[in-house]
This record gives sequence, structure tokens and C-alpha cells, in this order.
Amino acid sequence: MLNVKIKYGTDFQVGVGLGFMPIINLLTLTGDIYYNFPKKLENLNPNTWNVNLGGTFTNIIQNGDDEQVIFFYSRLGRRLNFKNGTGINLDLGLGLWLTPGEPSSKPLGGSAGLSLPDDSSKGLAPVGSISYFIKF
Repeated sequence: MLNVKIKYGTDFQVGVGLGFMPIINLLTLTGDIYYNFPKKLENLNPNTWNVNLGGTFTNIIQNGDDEQVIFFYSRLGRRLNFKNGTGINLDLGLGLWLTPGEPSSKPLGGSAGLSLPDDSSKGLAPVGSISYFIKF
């Protein structure tokens, strides 16, 4: 999958990404919040640990039909910096996926509550990523 992400910040970062896999017409839109654990001043190694909270909206187009999936996740990661301003980020965590169905006539929490579609599905899954990055 080709995915481009932009992050802004130092210890606390906000990021947004767009991904595409043309073979199966998969499109993703991602938003993330990162917290990089502070480094000790005497530690010259810039590699840091981070916590990532985020969500992804995925749209899959097959045979003219759209299928949407919303995915929320929490991950613990490690950034390995190289000397030339590039590096690799590794992370693992747990995610919750939701697939919408037809609108429900029975809202949660009464008439003013939120509702999930009657035929929606949801579940927990392990999540992780390995990504190469370039710092500008």
C-alpha cells in the first residue's frame, strides 16, 4: 500500500495520512495523535518510544459497490533514526473496527442517543506497522 503521512510537532505530534492500493481499489484516510516519551538529556541516541492514538476510514470499491470500514487504534511504537534524516518506525497495538450497515430505528440511550446500524459488525484486532520516514 502506498501511504503518505504528514506529522507536525515534537514531543506531541498530530498527523494526517492518505493511502491507496490500486490493485483492489482501497483508499484510506488516517488521523493520528502521537506522544513521544521524553528523552534523557545525557542520552545522545535520538531513538524514542511513542504512544499513538488514531483512526482510519477505509473505502473499498469492488464491482461498483463501496464498502466502508472505520478503524480506531492504540499503538506503542519505537522510532529508529538514521544519521541522514530518515528512519524506520515500528509499532504494535490493538484496534477496534466497525463496518456500517443500514440505519437503525432503535437508537442507543433513548431517542437522543447514538445508534449503530442493525447489520453493522465490530471487533477487536491486533494492529501494527513498519514504516520508512524522511524528515524535512
